[in-house]
Amino acid sequence: MMVLEQLRVKLSAKAVSPRRVELVFRLVKARVTKFFGLPLFGRRLTLTFPVPGPLIIRLLFLLQRKKRPLPAYFDVLFLDEDLRVQQTGQGAYFVQKRPAWG
Repeated sequence: MMVLEQLRVKLSAKAVSPRRVELVFRLVKARVTKFFGLPLFGRRLTLTFPVPGPLIIRLLFLLQRKKRPLPAYFDVLFLDEDLRVQQTGQGAYFVQKRPAWG
């Protein structure tokens, strides 16, 4: 068992239309404070994992001779200086507020 302290996802994003942003997930970094139930004595261990999903999906579509699968994306529904509302390709909605700087 691991005790997860932080999870970071590295991805690239590309605007493909005025409203749509495509995402390509690259890797995941997990920082843990316990590994297999053993404490790390005040230390942290960072584990890095490649994201196999996109590669596996591409290979499956290639083997089945089908068209390219839809990429991960979100559509921007509203955007101003302080707020962004988006809908993911799976239909989930997110509302994000710009943090106050200063």
